[in-house]
Amino acid sequence: MLSGHLDCCTRPALEWIARNLPRDRVLVNVMGQYRPDHLVLRRPGARRWADIARRPTPGEIAEARRYAGELGLIYEPVS
Repeated sequence: MLSGHLDCCTRPALEWIARNLPRDRVLVNVMGQYRPDHLVLRRPGARRWADIARRPTPGEIAEARRYAGELGLIYEPVS
């Protein structure tokens, strides 16, 4: 997931999965592994990328996982 994009991107993606794929057979991996390029804020026009110039917070990741569970999606380890 991208930092700062929970409402505009992550939630709609999870909602699409819940509506269109069989929830009992699809595993969702909510990953907070996004890492911005280390020079993202030093490049010309960098202000337009400020919202993704940081890693997702633990709170953002937890909220995405909570919402996935609310939608009935399987997102926890199953092995």
